[in-house]
Amino acid sequence: MQKRDNFNRYYWGKHLSIKRGNKKAQFKNKLTIKKSKNFDFLKLRVFWALFRARMFEFYYGIHVKIRLLHDNTYAKGGNYKKWSDRPISKTVHRSIFYSYITATLGFMLLQAIAPYGINIFKPREAFAATLTHSQPQFATGTPTNVNTAVSPIVLTSPASVGNLISPTIDRGVGTVAKYSALSWYTSGSGVTTQPAGTSLQIQIAVNDNNTTWNYVGPDGLATSYFTTATGHTATAILAGRYVRYKVIFNPSAGVSPALYSLTLTYTDVVTGDMAGGDMIVTSGYSHTVTGDRQTTNGYKSITVNSASALYIQPNDGVDGSVIDVNYTGGTGKVLLTGSSTLIPLGYTGTTNGVGVTINATDIQIDSGSSINGAGRGFAASTGPGKGA
Repeated sequence: MQKRDNFNRYYWGKHLSIKRGNKKAQFKNKLTIKKSKNFDFLKLRVFWALFRARMFEFYYGIHVKIRLLHDNTYAKGGNYKKWSDRPISKTVHRSIFYSYITATLGFMLLQAIAPYGINIFKPREAFAATLTHSQPQFATGTPTNVNTAVSPIVLTSPASVGNLISPTIDRGVGTVAKYSALSWYTSGSGVTTQPAGTSLQIQIAVNDNNTTWNYVGPDGLATSYFTTATGHTATAILAGRYVRYKVIFNPSAGVSPALYSLTLTYTDVVTGDMAGGDMIVTSGYSHTVTGDRQTTNGYKSITVNSASALYIQPNDGVDGSVIDVNYTGGTGKVLLTGSSTLIPLGYTGTTNGVGVTINATDIQIDSGSSINGAGRGFAASTGPGKGA
C-alpha cells in the first residue's frame, strides 16, 4: 500500500498539473496535462494494474459487504432466515435487481433523448406554455361597449366599435416572459369563425414596471394587430414581466363579433433575476442587468444557455457594476453554455474600461460560449475580448 501511494504521488506529481480558479475574475478552471519527455512504459503498466485493482475493489466491494451482512444475519436465524429459505425470496430479490437495472438504463436513455427535460445535472431549457382567459377573466378587465357578463362576450351596442383591456398578468418577481403567439375561440369552444363582416383585432403590451402600456401587434408596431384566430405568431420580441392584451370588436350591420376564450403562448426566458435568485437566461433571449448586485442583493448562481446573451450595464463611472454570485445557500457558479454570451458594457460618458466586476466561486464557459467585451466601451487591448 505504501509503495502504491508513493507511486501515485510520483506519477501524478510529475505528469499532472491542476490550476484552480480564484474567487474573482477567473473565467474557467483549467486542467493541464504535461507530457514527460522520457515516457516510462513500465510505470504505465504498473499504473494500469493499480487502476484495475481499484476498480475491482470499488465494483465488488459493496457486493461483498452486502453478502457478508446477509450471511451474518442468516446465521442468526429468525424471520430473515425463514424468509430467505422460501423459494419466492429468490424471485423477489431477482425482480428487484432487474427492475433497478431496467430503471437505470431507461433513465439514461431518457437523458440522451431529452437532456434538458430529464437530466438533472444540466441547466433546464425553458419550454413554451399557454395561458387562457375566458369570461371570468374577461369580467375583471376594463370594457368599453363590451358586455363581459355573458359568454361569449359581445358588444353591448353593436352599432359601434368597442374594446376590452385585460387585467394585468404578472409572471412574478425576477421573471421575464416572451409572448410568441395568440389564438382565440369566437362563439364557442373550437369555433374560430365570426359573423360575416365582423372581426376582432388584438394587440398586447409588455413591460417590467407595470406602468408603461404600449399596445402593439405581432411585428411590434402600434399600427398592426393579431387577426388570425387559429393562431397568429409574433415576429417581434414581445417580452416583459407584465402583460395586457387589448381586444377591439368591429361590428357589421348591427351584428357583433364574439370572443369565447383567448390563449397567450409564452416562454419564461428569464427567471430568478432577484436578490438570492438562481438567474437563468434562456431560449435565445438577450437580457440586461443594470447596476450593482452586491452582498444581500447578489445571486446564488447565473446560467446563460441556448444561444442567449446577458448584458451587464454599469450605472456609474466610479466602479461600474459589481455582480456578486455568492449568496448564502447557492453554488456561486456562473455557467455559459449552448453558444451563449456574457457581455460587460462600459459606462456611457466616462473613460473606457469602467465596467464590470463579477465575484463568483466558479465561472465555467463551455465550448462555443464566451465572455466578450469587444467593442462594448472598453479601451483597445483591455478588458474581456481585448477590444478586438
